[in-house]
Amino acid sequence: MNKLNYCLGFSYCNDGRILLILKNRPEFMKGLYNAIGGHIEDGETPLDALVREFKEETSIITFHSQWRKFSTVKFSNEREDITLNCFTLMRSIQESEIDYKATDEKLKLIPDYKLDEFVLVRNLQWLIPLSTDQRIVCSEITSK
Repeated sequence: MNKLNYCLGFSYCNDGRILLILKNRPEFMKGLYNAIGGHIEDGETPLDALVREFKEETSIITFHSQWRKFSTVKFSNEREDITLNCFTLMRSIQESEIDYKATDEKLKLIPDYKLDEFVLVRNLQWLIPLSTDQRIVCSEITSK
């Protein structure tokens, strides 16, 4: 079975807006909003990958110490075992920091009370609330 490892970073402005990306790829995510992140490459830790992906997709430079891991989500389908390593940026981002042209995918700051107006990757509906809960040190969620 193919093993896939991904990182996801949840980042917020002081006013509570969350930064999401409208995916063009992979095909099964096309047209859906997701957190910033991507594939963990060989030799990278999940946090190394997130810092890299966050800079590539937003042009915002972050440091390992600024991220808090809040969940590891594991699930499988008939072909793949998938692991999502989920982090929250522990500092507020400023809209002026975001380079909206850093990627060919669309970045958007969305108020939390308007999230239901957007088509999100399915797991974001419960990962977003988890990402803001300071009481969670790190949870592991497994689904078969």
